[in-house]
Amino acid sequence: GLYELKNGDHLFDLIDRAGGITKNTHLLRAYIFRGAGDPTLFKSQRIEVNLSEYGTANADNTNNIPLEINDVIQLFSNSDFEEEQYVQIFGEIRKDEGKKRYYEGMTLQDLIYLSGGLKPSAEFGRLEISSIIDIDSAKAGKKPTRTIVRSYSINSDLSIDSIAEKILLSPFDQVYVRKNPTFELQKNIRLEGLFKYPGNYSRLYRNERLSSYIERAGGTKEYANLEGTVLYRRKTSFFREKIVNDNKLDSNGKIIKDSMVVYLDDPISIDLMKAMKNKNSSYDIVLQEEDIVYVPEINPFVVIKGRVQSSLRITYDKEHSHLMYYIDKAGGFGINPWRRRIFVTYANGRSRRTRNFGFIHFYPRVREGSTVTVPERPETKVLSNALVQSVTTAIPLIIAAIILRTIK
Repeated sequence: GLYELKNGDHLFDLIDRAGGITKNTHLLRAYIFRGAGDPTLFKSQRIEVNLSEYGTANADNTNNIPLEINDVIQLFSNSDFEEEQYVQIFGEIRKDEGKKRYYEGMTLQDLIYLSGGLKPSAEFGRLEISSIIDIDSAKAGKKPTRTIVRSYSINSDLSIDSIAEKILLSPFDQVYVRKNPTFELQKNIRLEGLFKYPGNYSRLYRNERLSSYIERAGGTKEYANLEGTVLYRRKTSFFREKIVNDNKLDSNGKIIKDSMVVYLDDPISIDLMKAMKNKNSSYDIVLQEEDIVYVPEINPFVVIKGRVQSSLRITYDKEHSHLMYYIDKAGGFGINPWRRRIFVTYANGRSRRTRNFGFIHFYPRVREGSTVTVPERPETKVLSNALVQSVTTAIPLIIAAIILRTIK
């Protein structure tokens, strides 16, 4: 803080008025920056002093320097020169994992208590302590540090044996509480749309397939569009971390929760009809935690767009699945249609393109909820008149040359 400079004040006098020093004050060095309190000065003089004799009979020694106006005094704490010592704990603990301040005599049991104890998922798991040894030798440059790892079992009551819990920890130790590989909380998937009993379903076993969930949901309703079934699968945690910076922040700089609720991949089209008919096949996929399966209502319309006379939506006719029937309903082809590239997108997001054999086109079939797209044919480059004239002139000359060579 700021102090009034009295006539005849020395360094130790001002320290007395500031309450003196503490046990943690670094005595070997302090600084007086002469004139540093004057903002009009561009330079200040630094004076180094030793506080070891502060408060002793030798208080009038050379380090008890007379003070001047605008002097700035800086004292240090011993902790300023000490490296922070800590231990770390990771894994199946109840409180935040990471660094914990180390103190002399800290045991493994102390660290577990400071971490809120172990989670139930650690039952019959393992605990590892990774320690650095030869630290002092490494600091002296004699040999590099080494790491040793000690492993201990975790009992059914989430305790460790009495010998392990009394192990003394060292600075920079890392403790890993491993999960019991057979322990697993419920993993849920969600069925949405036209199921008889939509909602969340817990996984019964690790490789439970789509057909099993559908049966548990009572199947689908009458007017469900099975061909339009879509699977939504969350991105892996690795990719989710990559996009976390896209979260919106409030006025206090905190992440708005609603902005980070859903990180879904693009919809994955699945064939629900084939999955139910061919159980345990490649169509009957294994669902993962947080998967969402959506079955929409039957869409009775077909959309025709692109290079047709009139883009429109018309009712699907079960008796007519040929594509040209719906092109005709749209008034036929428009200008520059690219017939070879016509494609149909179905309700589940899948698309099928036109198959071509020479000048014959085999168009994909149309179903309920389909979208027919007729692309525009790209413009072809027209040859210049000069190039056309040159080619036209060259052809008779080439033919004449071939005839003459044949006669010879």
